[in-house]
Amino acid sequence: MRSLFDLPAHPFFIHLPLVLVPVNAVVAVALAGRRAWRAQASTALAAAAFIGALGAVLAARSGEELNEVLSSRIGPLAEEHQQLAETAVWFTIAFFAAALGVAVLQRMTRYADREVVLQGAMAFTAVIGVLATTWIIRAGHEGSRIVWDGVLQ
Repeated sequence: MRSLFDLPAHPFFIHLPLVLVPVNAVVAVALAGRRAWRAQASTALAAAAFIGALGAVLAARSGEELNEVLSSRIGPLAEEHQQLAETAVWFTIAFFAAALGVAVLQRMTRYADREVVLQGAMAFTAVIGVLATTWIIRAGHEGSRIVWDGVLQ
């Protein structure tokens, strides 16, 4: 998708992962620390992580299309941004998969060592969420440098 409301779609789509992934990472860290909250919030975390991952995929796709249009003005400056964004997309997908895994494990019937497995899975999810947040920020910073360092002004 190249445009929304006759404007480039990329600036619209980037805000989904830019907001949702860090918020979801904070929630994942909180859920890793508070087991009582996990039962109520794990499904919501998985749903929000899905929306964040979908936003990252849409942002990457629209960014590629925007780069095709602006490649003569941007040149090789977008390469670092694009590489960081591709990694960010994979981290957001992994974050969603991990959050979904926790939500599924949370709903499973009782079994021995369930809480140990859930705690480990939630800690893993929190780490992936922090990594996804880090790459979202890095990619966003490189993208903003393209815009605000005078290249597109």
